[in-house]
Amino acid sequence: MLKPRVAILAAAAIAVLCLAAIVATAKHKPALSARVVTVETTTNALFLSVQLSNSGTYVYVTSPARIEIWNGRRWETWRELTSFMDVHDLPQHATKEFSYLLPCTPAELRPNERLRLVIGGLRPQHGLRSFSLRLQIWLHGGAASLNPFDPEVALCPDTAVTDEFKAP
Repeated sequence: MLKPRVAILAAAAIAVLCLAAIVATAKHKPALSARVVTVETTTNALFLSVQLSNSGTYVYVTSPARIEIWNGRRWETWRELTSFMDVHDLPQHATKEFSYLLPCTPAELRPNERLRLVIGGLRPQHGLRSFSLRLQIWLHGGAASLNPFDPEVALCPDTAVTDEFKAP
């Protein structure tokens, strides 16, 4: 009588492990995505119209992070945009179009150069998720509050990379 119970328990355990493996390896669509709609140049800038989509259930704070250029083998950073202060809120389940005026001269780019824009996004974390993120920061040597009731909102970074576009 004990052998059938053990066999049923073992089969149930294997089924649960298989289900967990399937769920863990499933591909998920990124919450933040970006697409370049138009590219234009002026004498001292590159004008990009970018469509950002947020399929997540939280608000993102987005800003352009860098422009990458194809060097023949891999994408490398061409221009950091860390001082760029064009910040937007992107509500949950929304798609919006934003325009960015990125400083650069046309002489810096060859015509039809392969480029892509990386958009940085921050999503606020509240409650237990905020505490767990602050705990990770603290464990890696950062200064973060370990008070579980701290009302401070932790910001979790995320990125969206546009499809490749050509320099005009």
